[in-house]
Amino acid sequence: VEVTTDAFGQSTQALTTEKAIADSQGIYQEVGEACYFLVAADVRGDQWADADGAPANDWAMDVGVVQLQGETDLKFTPNVGIYASSSTHFWRLYADGTADAFQESGLGVPILAGTWYRLQVEIETATGSIHSQIWDIASGRQLANHFAQPAGWTPEDGLFNAVALFDGENTAKVVANIATVDNVTFQVGRLGDLDDDCVVGVADLLMLLAAWGPCPERCPPFCPGDLDGDCTVGVADLLLLLANWG
Repeated sequence: VEVTTDAFGQSTQALTTEKAIADSQGIYQEVGEACYFLVAADVRGDQWADADGAPANDWAMDVGVVQLQGETDLKFTPNVGIYASSSTHFWRLYADGTADAFQESGLGVPILAGTWYRLQVEIETATGSIHSQIWDIASGRQLANHFAQPAGWTPEDGLFNAVALFDGENTAKVVANIATVDNVTFQVGRLGDLDDDCVVGVADLLMLLAAWGPCPERCPPFCPGDLDGDCTVGVADLLLLLANWG
């Protein structure tokens, strides 16, 4: 963690991975398996490795969801995320399932060193439907809005149990990637799916109505039905549930 500046020149504390040639390094948070994940982060590419492999062999930063199986080197399968390719200097999507499901494709957005980007990837784990978005933070302009679904995806390919941010340099020689990450957020399960059945419907509505009013004293961190995190189940939460219906 170091003190740096954000997209607007303001001081911020952010995570920097640097000089990590060979083994992948980064951070992860273990979570429960779910039918939906959203992971977002601000990422700045600071230096490119002298890699000469394929695009997916060397990356300055990957933001996404993974299946953690006790690895010490952060190389995961399954793995779905947006990554900064040090071979192409473009943002790319990487989606690798447990068996034959695989997709690796460009998102059409070049990476300018020193520029902050907001990355967001969403996945429906049963179907493999992936929504990738990228924004230029300083201007607020959306640069990519990409939908994908790897061929052959099965529910077993989507058994993720961690969100992760990590680099990897399989063919880098002397010069390493350097990247900085800030403002990481993630969501496990679709907003409003209170009974975890992968559908926002009548059962969830009834659960929300049953919890109507102020949350118990121990809120935060948890209060069923409080979708906006204000420690009260009310109209705003009802509208959020209805907005995610289905």
